[in-house]
Amino acid sequence: MEINQVKSDWFRDFSKTLSIPVFILSFLIPIWMLIDLIRKKVADKSIFNLTFFISTISLLLLFFAIIFIK
Repeated sequence: MEINQVKSDWFRDFSKTLSIPVFILSFLIPIWMLIDLIRKKVADKSIFNLTFFISTISLLLLFFAIIFIK
């Protein structure tokens, strides 16, 4: 009877294992970008602003998904 059933326990365990490093990196990337901007003179600030804006928007979407869509 279990021939056509797929056990997805490994996928759940794998996603739980990777969730904490992903959250940490999601917060550290914009902070690192700001420190890098202060420490160095960034030649092309338009690319920097776009990347920082996209990472900030993705963090806000992540918070929305965690809080409101449980």
